[in-house]
Amino acid sequence: MMYNWKVESVRDLDDYAKKFISLFPEPKIFALSGEMGNGKTTFIGAILNQMGITDFDGSPTFSLVNEYEINESKKVYHIDSYRIENNKQVLQLGLDELIDEPNYFFIEWAEKLAFILPKDVIWVYIRKNENSITREISFEL
Repeated sequence: MMYNWKVESVRDLDDYAKKFISLFPEPKIFALSGEMGNGKTTFIGAILNQMGITDFDGSPTFSLVNEYEINESKKVYHIDSYRIENNKQVLQLGLDELIDEPNYFFIEWAEKLAFILPKDVIWVYIRKNENSITREISFEL
């Protein structure tokens, strides 16, 4: 099933984040794709808020990975691959081993990690309409 949401305002984002995460009661890997400034980090922050994570640190652009605990047995990883330069770096950082864990993963600039992502990854595309603040969030199940 294809989902295509038009988000008119940041105020509406929490509602969409709640709908989004309700579709995935079990851990999953989400690959977010979109131009810089389209709202990938903002959407991830809204999702984490809906998951009960109140200490969202923003995008881990320099640390690459932020880890959050949902409970004793489940974690959420927010990965920002923007600074990844090549496949060798991905493997040296151990990201291939990390995503094997049964946890939630939200990966920005996921195209850079495509070679290690499983086939069942959920690609989430975020686009900004040129002449408005409207964002389009689309993904397929």
